[in-house]
Amino acid sequence: MNNIYIHLLLILTTLGTPLFVFAEDSPNNVPQKIYNITRQNFDLDYYINQSELWKQRLHSSQKDADAWLNYYTANKMIQLKGGPIAQTDLDQIAKEVQTTIPNSFEALYIQYWNAPNNRKKITDLEKAYQLRPDRYETYPEFIIHHEKSRKFNKIKEFCNKWIASGEYSSGILNWNYNVLMSLDKNAILLTFGDNDTHPIWLLQYTRNIRKDINILNVNMILDKEYQNTIFSELNIAEYAFSQSDFLTEQEYQRALIDHILIQRKEHSVYFGVGAPQQLIQPYESNLYLTGLSFKYSKKDIDNIAILKTNYEHLFMTDYLRVNLYHDISQSIVDLYNLNYLPSFLILRKHYESANNNQSLEQIEKLIIQVADAGGKGKAIRQYLGKSEEDAPLFETSVQISHRDIESMFTKASITVGGNQDIYPAITETSMEQYELFLTDLLKQKQYDKINICQIHPTDWKSYLPGNLKKLSDKELFNYGNPENKESPVQNISYEGANLYCQWLTQVYNNMDNRKKRFKKVLFRLPTEEEWLAATQNSDAPVDAPYSWFIYEENKEKRYKSPTNGRGCYLANFNVSTEPCNCPEDEKGFANDGLFFSGRVDSYFPNDLGLYNTIGNVAEMLAEEGKAKGGSWYHKPKESTRQATNTYAKPQPYIGFRVFMEVLEE
Repeated sequence: MNNIYIHLLLILTTLGTPLFVFAEDSPNNVPQKIYNITRQNFDLDYYINQSELWKQRLHSSQKDADAWLNYYTANKMIQLKGGPIAQTDLDQIAKEVQTTIPNSFEALYIQYWNAPNNRKKITDLEKAYQLRPDRYETYPEFIIHHEKSRKFNKIKEFCNKWIASGEYSSGILNWNYNVLMSLDKNAILLTFGDNDTHPIWLLQYTRNIRKDINILNVNMILDKEYQNTIFSELNIAEYAFSQSDFLTEQEYQRALIDHILIQRKEHSVYFGVGAPQQLIQPYESNLYLTGLSFKYSKKDIDNIAILKTNYEHLFMTDYLRVNLYHDISQSIVDLYNLNYLPSFLILRKHYESANNNQSLEQIEKLIIQVADAGGKGKAIRQYLGKSEEDAPLFETSVQISHRDIESMFTKASITVGGNQDIYPAITETSMEQYELFLTDLLKQKQYDKINICQIHPTDWKSYLPGNLKKLSDKELFNYGNPENKESPVQNISYEGANLYCQWLTQVYNNMDNRKKRFKKVLFRLPTEEEWLAATQNSDAPVDAPYSWFIYEENKEKRYKSPTNGRGCYLANFNVSTEPCNCPEDEKGFANDGLFFSGRVDSYFPNDLGLYNTIGNVAEMLAEEGKAKGGSWYHKPKESTRQATNTYAKPQPYIGFRVFMEVLEE
C-alpha cells in the first residue's frame, strides 16, 4: 500500500463519518414530507415519529393521497434502518393504498416501489407517470430502466425533466462535478450508490460535462444482460460466470472488479471514494488518491501533482466556501464534503513543505470550514494543532452611526447581580439589522462566517394544520410576512447570533466619536436572570407569567391571562385552534392576527419599553439550546416567563434579542 493511502486511512479512522443526522429538534407534532434517505437521512426515531403523525393524518382524511405516500415512505425508511417494520407490514400498507385510492399516482408508484427488484413492473411506473408526468419521483426509476437498455435519448429526456423539476441536490451535483473533472480521458469510474451515480448522469446528459467518462455502477452490473452490454461497449471481454456461481454477492462484485481491471485495455480505472472498504481492500497497494476518487495503477504515480492540479485548476470550490442555495440535502452534502479532507490535508502538508504560505493559509481555512460543516471541526483542529481561539476577529466596512446602534436599546438599564449597566434591545433583532451584518461579511469575503450565520429558508405552509394549508399568501401574511425586513430574524444558528453580537460590539467600539454614549460596551445574549429582569412588569409579582398588566378587578388574573378584557390575545402565540372572542379576529383564522412571526414592534411594549418579550419568536439565552418567551409556534402556556423553550438547530420560531453591557463609560 502506498504511503499516501496509509495517511488517508489514518485520517478517515480519526474522523469517522456519521450515517445520519439527528432530527429531535424538528417540530414533533407536525408531519413532514418524507424523502428517500439518499436525500434526507435522519435517525430512526424521527421516521417512527413521522410514521405515527402521518397515520393520524390518515385517520382524519383517509383519501389523502399525499399522506399515504408519506406514510409508506416513512415506514420504508424505518425498514431500511433496521427498525420494527417488516416487508409484510409494507405489503399491507401498499394493499390498503390500492383499496383506498386505487389507480392513483401514489397507489401505482407505491406498488412499483414495494415490489422486489426482480418483480417490479415497469407498466406500474408508466401508468403513474401518465397520470402525473410532473412528479419527479418516477424520473430516477426511468433513468435506471433506460440505462439498462442503453436508450440514451430516453435517459436524456428524464435527466432533463429531473433537472427542470428542481428536485435534486445542488451540493451533490457540485461534488460529482469535481469527481468528473479529476478523471483521465475515457476513464472508467466504478460507483457504488445513488448519490455517486445519478448526479453524474445528470451532469453528462443535461450539461454535456465529461461525456467521455464511463460509469459502471457495481450494483447495477450484477444484472447479467446489462453487464454483457456495457462490457461489450467498453471492449471488455464477456465475463463467463454469474452470481449463482458465488457464495455471496460481495464475492461476485469483487470478481467483476478483478475482471474489469484485467480487461480494461486503454481505460484508466477509478474507484469512487464511497467504495466499501471490504471491496477495495485487495487493491489498496495500487490505489492513489486523486481528489474524490482513487486511481488504480500498478506503476507509481505522483498523485500530489495530480491533487495540486485538480484543486488549483479544475475543482469548483466556491460552494464549499459559501452556500447560496437552499438544499434539503445539505446535511448529506456536508457529510459528503468530508471526503475532500484527505486530499486537502495532503496538499496542506505539501504547501507547508514548499513554504507556500498563501496557499497554506487558504487551504487550512477551507479544511476547517468543511470540517465544521460536517461536524468534525474539533477533531480536525486537534489534528492541525489549532484551537477555536485562533480564529481571526472581524473586519468591518458598514456605514452605521453610533446613534443608530444606541437607538436600538432602552434608555434605562436593568440591575442584575449588582450590575447596573445592562441595557436590553427594545425589539428582537430584525431581518434588516441581521442582513446588514451578512452584507458586511460578504463585503469582507468572510465566507466561512456567512455559512455559519446564514438565514435558513423555511417552508412556512408546512407548519400549518391541514385545513389551513390552502390559504392564499394574502390570507397568511395579511398582517406581515415573516421574511419582511421589519420581522425578527429567525432560523439562524446559536453561533450566528453570537457572531452578530461580536460584530456589533466591534463596530461600536471601533467608532472614534466623542459623542458616543459609552466608550466601550459588550453586546451579547442575556443570561436567564437578565432576561427575566427585563421582562418583569414593575407592579407584577416576580412569578407573573406574562409581561403585561390587564385591568381586572380580580388581582390574581391581572398578570395571568394571555388575553385582555375583550378576549383579544396580547401576544403572537400559536392559537389557531384556540377559542377566540376578540371582535377584530372573528373573521380571521390565526385568532391573534398572525400565523407566523410579525413586526418586531407589534403588540404593546412592557414597562421597560420592550416589544414582544412574550410570543413572536422565542429569544435565545447565553446558554446554548435554551430560549425564553415562546413564539408563534408555541401555545400561551409554553410562552410564559417561567417556561423555557429548547432547540438543537436553527428553527423558524427561534430568534434573539441583544443585551448591551457597558464596560467603560
